[in-house]
Amino acid sequence: GFAAAFGAPVGGVLFAMEEMATYFEHRLLWRALCATTGACVMLMWLRSNFSVAVDTRDYGVLSFGSFSDDEGMDLWQAAVFSTLLGIMGGVLGAGFCAGVSRLLVLRERVFNSPKRRILEVLLLSLFSSLMTVILVMVLGECQTG
Repeated sequence: GFAAAFGAPVGGVLFAMEEMATYFEHRLLWRALCATTGACVMLMWLRSNFSVAVDTRDYGVLSFGSFSDDEGMDLWQAAVFSTLLGIMGGVLGAGFCAGVSRLLVLRERVFNSPKRRILEVLLLSLFSSLMTVILVMVLGECQTG
């Protein structure tokens, strides 16, 4: 799935190895690589409308656009961008971990009976469904015309 979605057979195999890190046979590694490569090739062929001439530059379901080397960064720009991106990722990650820790303490206090746990699941389902509908309405991604 990941291999075909991103057009990266080796990435799909590495993801599978990461998930099954305790035991991964070498025979299974080659089988997984062949399966993910086959999935990527089949997806390329399907996206080309069964044509013999397949465009090999765009072979994943998820595409991040095309990039050219004409608009390159200078070394100092790349260093500043990478540093700011690292700092921002660290701060956001620390905030997320602190928020999850506080949320777990709150969950233990509030949702401590089986009936309240069912209520928690229902509230989370309602919240995620409403957020999905609201985001689609606000962003307009599913609208036609």
